[in-house]
Amino acid sequence: MRRVSKKRQRMVREESAWRRDELGRRGWRCEARVAELCPNTASQLHHILSRSQGGAVLDPDNVMAVCLYCHDWIERHPKESKSLGWKRSPWKGEFPNE
Repeated sequence: MRRVSKKRQRMVREESAWRRDELGRRGWRCEARVAELCPNTASQLHHILSRSQGGAVLDPDNVMAVCLYCHDWIERHPKESKSLGWKRSPWKGEFPNE
């Protein structure tokens, strides 16, 4: 029995290719540069409006190239990230965990 459908496999391949292209277009440089250990080499795309809150997965305006350390910092500091424009919520006001 197949664990993942062919349609889902195709979607994963397309998303992976898009991520590689987007990181390459941005020069593989970390756009946040906040963590002390930042190597300045992006390896991930951070969604400014999270996917669970309705953010578009393949929207170049909704992502920023970040390294692992800066991505972790952004997720652990939602209030500061929101003030810097690196995180958005679909509602007005504070994040629930602030």
